[in-house]
Amino acid sequence: MRSIPVLTNVLLMPNEHVLGPLARQHLYSSYKRFVDSLKFITNDRQALQVSSIWRNAYKDIYRYWGDGEGLDKFAKRHTLVNYYQPFHTLSFNEIISSSAELRPPSSRVVGYTDNWRFCIDCAIEDVEINATPHFHINHQIPGITQCLKHNTPLKTGCLSCGNEWLNLLKIIMPSSSGVCDKCQGNLLTINSYQDDDTHWLQTTSLQLFEGVYSDINLESVQKAYRKWIGIGSRQGVLNLKERKIVRDAQKHLDNHFSLEFYRLFFTNADLKSKQRRVPVLNLYEAAFNEGKFIHPLVHLVLIRCLFGSVENFVENEMHE
Repeated sequence: MRSIPVLTNVLLMPNEHVLGPLARQHLYSSYKRFVDSLKFITNDRQALQVSSIWRNAYKDIYRYWGDGEGLDKFAKRHTLVNYYQPFHTLSFNEIISSSAELRPPSSRVVGYTDNWRFCIDCAIEDVEINATPHFHINHQIPGITQCLKHNTPLKTGCLSCGNEWLNLLKIIMPSSSGVCDKCQGNLLTINSYQDDDTHWLQTTSLQLFEGVYSDINLESVQKAYRKWIGIGSRQGVLNLKERKIVRDAQKHLDNHFSLEFYRLFFTNADLKSKQRRVPVLNLYEAAFNEGKFIHPLVHLVLIRCLFGSVENFVENEMHE
């Protein structure tokens, strides 16, 4: 078995996160150490986290499990590039040709961005169909806290042994039993809070991943923010009148949603030492710091607050 680079019984599922096959390659191999079982596949074997936008391991995995469909199609189906790219400073092709690991900004602030998540109902179905559960790519989209198929809160991390589920090598795959495979403890069920804004953000996040809003780009988004604020462009430092306009707009953003909404999606909401409800929701930075890559979830919250929907935002841009 040691002479076989990739095991023939390891497959990439149609709706699986790109890193999933590496876990099963290790599980079914004769190697005790995770990194040793992957040495025929990739040299990029450390800190296999779900939040990476792009890394060399993705291209290496494509060479073994890509089915010849082209790296671009593979990336759209099995990575989160589609979700990040509309708000990124790099184009889609620049991202997937990158040799550097690309990480999302504020990943520890946007809730669960770094945590592997799964739906227990999907895991049970996976076992029935494929004999093994796997991490579905759509459950790993930042902002997704419940399975949109089963309407059940996702699970992540072990409440007993403290494993946060940040690194694939420590969990391998979801548990179809709903308990930690290492200590049999209870897994964390993500907050089940839902309202119209939460539902919109989660369905829109899924649509971003599916490429529905591929025409959106960072330049048009920042231009729309400035137009809504009423300051077309920044010429040097804002004057006193313009600062008041921005402060009033920021206050509107900080109080637009329910408290539960802010706390569900951001880990640092309502910190007493901060003036803003969520420091990363910085309207001035999002609107006037041109060419700055900000987490897509922040942009979605801004679009929801200022325009109501992506469609309204697009219509606003068309009628300049």
